[in-house]
Amino acid sequence: MAIDRNSIPSSLSQMAELFEHALLTTPAQTGWGQFLDAARRHEQIGLYGTSAGVIVRCLAQRGADATTIQTAQALRTYWTNRDDDYGARRLVQTPRLALLHLAFATLEQTPENAAATNQTRDELLRRQLPSSLWGNYWIDANHNDDTPRAFVSALVLLALAASTPPTAQPAAQPAALLNAANSLEGLLVSTPSLPPHVSVASFASILLARSTAPIRSLTRRMNAIARARPIGLDDQALYFYDYQYRNPANGQIESDRDYVIVPAEALYGIAGFVPNSPIALRLRAESVLSLMQSNIATNRGAFRPTSDERLTTVNQAWCALFLSFALRASEHTSIYNQVMYFLLREREGNALMNFWFPAVTSLIAVALAGVLMELDLPSDWLNVAAKLFTPMGLLVIGDINGEMVIRRLWRRET
Repeated sequence: MAIDRNSIPSSLSQMAELFEHALLTTPAQTGWGQFLDAARRHEQIGLYGTSAGVIVRCLAQRGADATTIQTAQALRTYWTNRDDDYGARRLVQTPRLALLHLAFATLEQTPENAAATNQTRDELLRRQLPSSLWGNYWIDANHNDDTPRAFVSALVLLALAASTPPTAQPAAQPAALLNAANSLEGLLVSTPSLPPHVSVASFASILLARSTAPIRSLTRRMNAIARARPIGLDDQALYFYDYQYRNPANGQIESDRDYVIVPAEALYGIAGFVPNSPIALRLRAESVLSLMQSNIATNRGAFRPTSDERLTTVNQAWCALFLSFALRASEHTSIYNQVMYFLLREREGNALMNFWFPAVTSLIAVALAGVLMELDLPSDWLNVAAKLFTPMGLLVIGDINGEMVIRRLWRRET
């Protein structure tokens, strides 16, 4: 399946237009809130929504127009006022800071934007734990989440590695990202029970942050995850977390709860389009790309997971980021790899491909093996090839279909 690169800018442009039509302007600020389909009487402008809008419009190559200048200023104001009541609650949260950094990094790097990009990047790196990973929040060295969190670490490393570092970045930063990638890889290996979306997001960030190949067992694991989970655009990666912040009114440490929600298929897609990604992830990403572009076109420039779901700004940002990775991805994969993915991937609600196809091909393979074993071919090398082909063919068909057929036959019997 080849990537239609000519259609991706159009999808990004549609998404940018949606944000432009939903732009909110008050005497105090300009930007976006949590939803794009909220009634105007419920105007809400915030850090998350404005960061998402900036990311989408920059990835759509909107340039330094008035909207870009105003919303960039709004983001810089959030960052400058990070110790006020609004900022103190939000920018201690490491996932929110990661999205803000990504928004700054996608902007044209004027002196003001470059300074904000460097400052948010340095702050994220300052929050690295001794393990080189990240926790849910950070107030200061004495008040922070000191437990390495896999999903948060994956999102932070993804934001840092995906953003184009300013030329003035400190020389130590590449080493910090490499250490984070190595630590996250170790966490992945030692924790096979991590949810699939966490594993895939971690894997993508590792590939982005360093050029060396991951451990082979992780590549096999990612291929298995990509094949085992049917594609569903409505699948959301939801992560709730507790955090603390310092109340500016009284200086006391207080607690609250928040969450991160990311379209899971956007994470799978990003992982599939990162260089050196395993083949099953890549082929899944190509399928997701087609489905997501169709969804965006159907919903007039918006990614809407289900017909009754609100249009969240952050969902749009993750989808735009996925589209941008697709735009930069290498050429399409080989026919052989596409066929193997087609044979191996899991499907839902299809009796032909779930039972009859593997059952019939297994029977054909066994019958063909018997015929080849009995054939007396005109040359010795053909006889040897036939004899070798028989066990090898049975092994391949057995690996593809064996467990699937036995499992489904057992279900029918019970």
